[in-house]
Amino acid sequence: MLLKTLAIQALVLVFFTISGLSAQANIFIEDLRQDVFPVPLEFQPIGVLRTIPDDERWGTAFLVGQCHILTAFHVAFPNHEDENFIPSGATKSSFHVGRTGESRNSPSGFSGRSLATPVAWGSYNTQTYSGLEGDWALLRLDDCLGRRFGSISLFPPISYSNERTNNIHSASFPQDRSDQVGLTVEKNCRVRDFGPGLLSGIDCAITVGASGGPILEEADGQFYAVGIVIREMNPQPTVLQSYEASSRNMALLSEAFVKDVRAVLDSEIVTTLFGQESNPEVARIPFKN
Repeated sequence: MLLKTLAIQALVLVFFTISGLSAQANIFIEDLRQDVFPVPLEFQPIGVLRTIPDDERWGTAFLVGQCHILTAFHVAFPNHEDENFIPSGATKSSFHVGRTGESRNSPSGFSGRSLATPVAWGSYNTQTYSGLEGDWALLRLDDCLGRRFGSISLFPPISYSNERTNNIHSASFPQDRSDQVGLTVEKNCRVRDFGPGLLSGIDCAITVGASGGPILEEADGQFYAVGIVIREMNPQPTVLQSYEASSRNMALLSEAFVKDVRAVLDSEIVTTLFGQESNPEVARIPFKN
């Protein structure tokens, strides 16, 4: 594995509160997020995913191919907490990318828009840590916006894998900065702990709306998504004076979904090259690692 999974203290495994859309957040020591505009080329594939009909909530998603975006399961399926909820490719969302400098809430705030349909997702539930490893979803866009805005790779080259550090960058559209232009970025935060499974704790400032955003590492001048933001643990109403594992912000490492994402992308390439129709029901079966 590119990042070794380590066990964290048993206390953290027992005493935790999972919060998906809390008004609170976990910010450690100081809020170092910056809003950048114009959005740099390497961050242009990152956008906002809104539910349909729009309930004034959103999450972050990013292009991983010309026609596909990646986000968190709970962003793609905002009704996941309903008792009778069953994930389906019938769920529609709206992906917005290409900041214009207008409000993030304005229709003119993004230059690119497309309907998005889930085609693959994890076996997600909030009852266990292993269930949180399924907090990912891959969606196909009606309009292949990656041709305009590019995409983000899911791993650095193999030759670089043994030299990776724990320094990371986060990029997202948190709702507490909805009146800001551009994209919210925090550079040089850190992976603080690993586990259980393919979860990790990060000290990047995470608030509502950041879920689904990429956790990035840089190699040879290119950014790679080594994980996605999924949620905060025990969100606090005030800035924490130090990093606390019991209130860590959580990322899901890309190892949890990269094989399944690549399988879908590769199948579409084969279909395009040979004119074969793929079976959409196969892609929509929840993937288990």
